[in-house]
Amino acid sequence: MRVLVFILFAFIQSNSFGQQADVAPLNSRVVLVHVNEGYVQYHGNGQQNSNDVVVFQGAPLNTTAAGQTGSYALQSSDDPTYTLPQQPLSINRKSKGTAFAWFCDGWDNTLGCINSRPDHTKEHWIYLNLPQPLQPGKSYTLTTGSLANNGNVWAFTFDTHTSRSEAVHVNQVGYKPNAPLKFGYVYQWAGDGGSVPFNGYQGKAFQLIDVRTNQVAFSGTLAFRATPTLAETGQTDTPNGNFSGATVYECDFSCFRQPGTYRLAVDEVGCSFPFDIGNAVYNEPFRLVMNGLYKQRSGIELMTPYSDQPRPAPHNPTLTPGFANRLKYTTTRYPDVTNSDATPGDKAAWEAGLKGTIDTWGWYQDAGDWDAYFSHASVPATLMALFESFPDRFNDGQLNLPEQANGRPDLLDEARWLIRFYHRTRHAILDAGYGTGGVGGARVMGDLWGADAAPDGSGRGSWQDTTRDWYVSGEDPFMTYRYAGLAAQFAYCLTLAGVADPEGINWQQEATEAYAWATANIRSGDLNPRFDGALNLYHTRLYASAALFRLTGEQSYHSQFLSDWATLGTRNERAADSDAKYGAWLYALLPSTRIPDPTALTQVLAAVEAQADFSTFETANKRAARWGGNWYFPMLVGQSTSPMLTEGVLGYRILRDRKPAKASQYLPYFGTTADYFLGNNPLNQTWVTGLGERPPSQIFHLDSWFSLSAPGTVRTGVVPYGPWRVQDFGAMGPWNLNWPYRANAPTIYPTDITVWPGHERWFSQRSAPLTGEFTIHQSQLWSIVAYGALAALREPALPESGCVPVSSERIR
Repeated sequence: MRVLVFILFAFIQSNSFGQQADVAPLNSRVVLVHVNEGYVQYHGNGQQNSNDVVVFQGAPLNTTAAGQTGSYALQSSDDPTYTLPQQPLSINRKSKGTAFAWFCDGWDNTLGCINSRPDHTKEHWIYLNLPQPLQPGKSYTLTTGSLANNGNVWAFTFDTHTSRSEAVHVNQVGYKPNAPLKFGYVYQWAGDGGSVPFNGYQGKAFQLIDVRTNQVAFSGTLAFRATPTLAETGQTDTPNGNFSGATVYECDFSCFRQPGTYRLAVDEVGCSFPFDIGNAVYNEPFRLVMNGLYKQRSGIELMTPYSDQPRPAPHNPTLTPGFANRLKYTTTRYPDVTNSDATPGDKAAWEAGLKGTIDTWGWYQDAGDWDAYFSHASVPATLMALFESFPDRFNDGQLNLPEQANGRPDLLDEARWLIRFYHRTRHAILDAGYGTGGVGGARVMGDLWGADAAPDGSGRGSWQDTTRDWYVSGEDPFMTYRYAGLAAQFAYCLTLAGVADPEGINWQQEATEAYAWATANIRSGDLNPRFDGALNLYHTRLYASAALFRLTGEQSYHSQFLSDWATLGTRNERAADSDAKYGAWLYALLPSTRIPDPTALTQVLAAVEAQADFSTFETANKRAARWGGNWYFPMLVGQSTSPMLTEGVLGYRILRDRKPAKASQYLPYFGTTADYFLGNNPLNQTWVTGLGERPPSQIFHLDSWFSLSAPGTVRTGVVPYGPWRVQDFGAMGPWNLNWPYRANAPTIYPTDITVWPGHERWFSQRSAPLTGEFTIHQSQLWSIVAYGALAALREPALPESGCVPVSSERIR
């Protein structure tokens, strides 16, 4: 096992097994010992799940010995209080599995998988509570006996300007100079010890240390912010409604704006990871998450330099060897099946409408798997809304896409990808004589005709998935109205950008034809919402009507918009938790002179403003680390990892000209929300793979697992779902998010998961889709909007001289 005694300002190299140990305190009264037991050698392309191998770097930690004060001794040559070796007064610990093999050796009908061999390794965080405080500038030696195989003597100097403390949290990417609010935070949850007490440090000085010169560039005072009982959600997914489980203290450096690279250092505590202050700090997060979306394109080869995991073209009847005649078209409509995903009970219905093969390709792969869903249509709509919010800030050559240097904004190139798939599919249906002008492809899948794995059960990539049929769902008015709206909005954006379509497609004609087809092909019952309201004809037609009215000025579209708007009864339905928001946003961008009756516009603007308020300052000011989003959103599908600011960003754009003072109130919380997900969270995690000092190390992503070009790597630019609420998902095995805290063999300590703060519940469990996976229209898209808006924003300048810090708001 590997011990990291977290005193990162100094390290010694151990000769034992060639491993390296890093040593540093949490603060002057606590030394943190981090133990990493090992790793999993995962199965690769052409191998079975059972080929996973757990590798221990020595024996698993003896937790009994690790919890005994006699296992440790701290001594100093220049601190008189430690001239003689002293043991800690007490010890606290938290432990969790962080590497899991995906195999199931045996089965019990009650317990689920029963494995006869090790199936995981753990990490442990051991908090040594010291009898006397460490003294600044003094040198110490900690001995740990036989706990580690890579050393038992750890030397360090307590220098808080250079030693990183796990308790000091910052946005590791950085802050814009003119960001109205810039905070770092000090807090830590110590497992069975609960919140680490930092009350003795309140009022201590903090400094920003220039990494280049090692000089103090700014100083302030550590202030109390919030208790661990502060409710941070309208849900009950985490103890006391609090996501950190810790008393939080803050370092306010909002008035500092000098570009550079810094560490946040707190007297008698330690310092943070380094971070930048600069106008371009959000360019890389935005590029990465946009590139992560690009790499979900199906039907094309991914090549360097646009992908860190090159891959042949999957699921393309022309380009994918062995896939010819595998892609089928069915007239069965997506809204007519019983399950929005894939259930065996719907197989007969899908097959009943089979017409034959279809020549189309180019959807987005959903996440770790390779399907297409109706919900993906929100991606181009949102990308175009982001472009319309800052049209002068998104340009050609900005992103890592193969369409670089084509004279069109890269953001619109990516928005076009899925719209072009719908166009291609519409015309393929017409050309084959299968339909009459509607759009199919709301659902594309192969799940009911075989598994993602190869026939022998071995792992394979999407480009190798050629042994089963795939089905494209039939034309329907839901998908066709959505396509009409997308085509109309894309036509508008091309005009706004002053560019033409690269293939000369007449998108306005596409939009008007699709809208007419959808209107003529509404069936009895189609006005009833499907799939728990996720598919609603009123919502998708509202968007199409708003987009076409804005593009053409034809009053029939306006009349239909007003009719559909009148059916939406609540604020949330109008502008937040449904697809109706896409129509509301476009309508709200119309000048008042275009609308004869201002009643609906007034209602739309009120709904947009209320939701923008709610997702920014209303929610952020009730949370210790000031992150916004939906207060009532459950802890799932990216709530723990993704800056959910879309309604705030679009609200800012819509109100920017109408109510500039109100719009400016949103800006501070765009930054503080990003801060949380880029490092101010309990795990000091940057929730984008490949970004920052501590990105996610494992995700559920089949093409990444089975990459032939870059085996053993994790695809960059992905925002996983992350920590998930406690929820029963039936059969227990490595695929189940509850596997780390299974009743018969929990990998966690404390063993009761319900006492763990919600945002501490990340286990790097790549085999569990619900935590390790992502979706392009949820966690990925939310991050794109937030980081894209922050990259594009030009904040108002701060005063040239003098600055009054914001008041420290105490919340409890």
